Amino acid sequence: MVLPGGGAILDPFAGGSVRGLVAGNGGYRYTGVDLSPDQVDANEDQAADWATRDLLAAEPQWLLGDAADVLPSLQRGAYDYVFTCPPYHNLEKYSDHPADLSAMRWKEFAEVYREIIAESVRCLAEDRFATWVVGEVRNSAGALRNLVPLTIAAHEDAGARHYNDAVLMTPSARCRCGWATSGARAARWPPSPVRAHLHQGRPQARHRPSAWRGRGVNGYELLARALAVPDHTPP
Repeated sequence: MVLPGGGAILDPFAGGSVRGLVAGNGGYRYTGVDLSPDQVDANEDQAADWATRDLLAAEPQWLLGDAADVLPSLQRGAYDYVFTCPPYHNLEKYSDHPADLSAMRWKEFAEVYREIIAESVRCLAEDRFATWVVGEVRNSAGALRNLVPLTIAAHEDAGARHYNDAVLMTPSARCRCGWATSGARAARWPPSPVRAHLHQGRPQARHRPSAWRGRGVNGYELLARALAVPDHTPP
């Protein structure tokens, strides 16, 4: 999975500034979408700070609004990579905004989530990849919501087949995985699970997009960089 040099990255759930800063530092054209004006302002302030220290080879852009509304306005096939970390339903509630996925009931969340995935794939060029950092969540009774299968199915329905899984391992990963020693029945999930999806423009796409060979940066390398760099901290 290789991102061409200077390629365009779309992030439907921009949240913090890290992915945009890392992309800009690498010379990639990043467009993030976020619902919070305060968060967008904070991201732009951090990008301005990085720019004054010559840490950005390309200026990241954040669009204010609901991804379900913003993505349909973007050009079809204009992006080389979709890279995002969506809300894990209501695992963490970010706001009471009616368009905030973390504030929705599961049925509404699933419907809007599918729409956003479909639009993100529409924005993705053919023979390009999308990486979603997404793990499982449980309902109030403790049963799995199946957020991961929903993510995979929504991509498949939109024309992006499930291509790879990966887990970013950290020094604390080993102790955070498996069953808790306190007697809990539910297993703990590994940190930062990611799913890669390939947008195919033809029935039989090449195993690896040959136009990308020998150019750009590995998509998982970009992913690792973004997940490893804390907010406010230059590389």
